[in-house]
Amino acid sequence: MAMFLVLGPKAFAIDRQTGALGGELQLLYFFCALAIAFLGSGRFALSKGRGRWD
Repeated sequence: MAMFLVLGPKAFAIDRQTGALGGELQLLYFFCALAIAFLGSGRFALSKGRGRWD
């Protein structure tokens, strides 16, 4: 929601010259943060140490 409020309609608009999304960098940060949260980041993991790699 915050990304959409800041970028507005440019968030998911495709750039004519490059073909990239307007909020591509912000989406990259967001999905990387989700990956760290779900795959396990030690003490703050969602698996709470029950996973093989925790």
